[in-house]
Amino acid sequence: MMIFSGPEPPLHLLRTFEAAARHSNFTRAAHELAVSQPAVSQQIRLLERMLGRVLFERSGPSVRPTEDGRQLATAVADGLARIEHGLGQIRARAHDNCLEVRANSTFVTRWLLPRLPAFLDEHPEVELDLTTSYWAEPPLATGAPVHIDFGPVSEEAELLVGPQTLLAVARPEIASEITGPADLSSATLLEVVGGDGWQHFLSGFDTTLEPWPHTHRSMTYLHMIDLAWMGRGVALIHEMIVEDLIERGELAVVAGMVRPSREHFYLVTPAARRLNPAAAAFLTWLRSFRR
Repeated sequence: MMIFSGPEPPLHLLRTFEAAARHSNFTRAAHELAVSQPAVSQQIRLLERMLGRVLFERSGPSVRPTEDGRQLATAVADGLARIEHGLGQIRARAHDNCLEVRANSTFVTRWLLPRLPAFLDEHPEVELDLTTSYWAEPPLATGAPVHIDFGPVSEEAELLVGPQTLLAVARPEIASEITGPADLSSATLLEVVGGDGWQHFLSGFDTTLEPWPHTHRSMTYLHMIDLAWMGRGVALIHEMIVEDLIERGELAVVAGMVRPSREHFYLVTPAARRLNPAAAAFLTWLRSFRR
């Protein structure tokens, strides 16, 4: 057989040869490689031309490596295994720095993002992959190793920061005119659909408003915070997502109206998933805010 004068055989020819030798069948090799059987035959013939050696004994649909074929198959299989091992190590190191977080959008906007630069400065190697949503989802459905959501807390969940309270807040000039729950009759109320609402909140103060005040509702606390900040009413908001606005004097607690919340921002880390170093560092950082 004439030896083909040219470069060393390309990797794709060697991969095809290794699969054909392992299966002793070109059709099964083609199925594994997702190519046609004639394509496998053509690549094997090209490799044989390049090497100047017959690599398979053909007998109908079956093939059997020759002595040269067996020697090459052993070397190629070992080489491909080494390549895959090296690639796996590189992928693992890259994955170690990937931080996947699936979180409630209000928590991200109002609590996480203002604090996140400090974490990223401390861990410059981390690459953040952040996904947000308004609605709670089962942690395993998202696939993220760090899952932060909002709602009633389940047994496997962990409270973020600590027990959370619900506040009645408004612009300071509005809050100063309200001396107690009864004064809310003349106010505009702001609440989140499906969350802790004004009816439940006021029941803790033995107060019933008649007639019920004008009320605006939204699917997210972000809208209610903005409306309260613009002076459009009194909002029921979780303390941890407005404490910065209260500290700066942009919002104020109305008439000392504070109650424990029935819903919380919480953390779930699926037990079946191993945490990489980036996720482990992020969780340690998050838990440092507990009080």
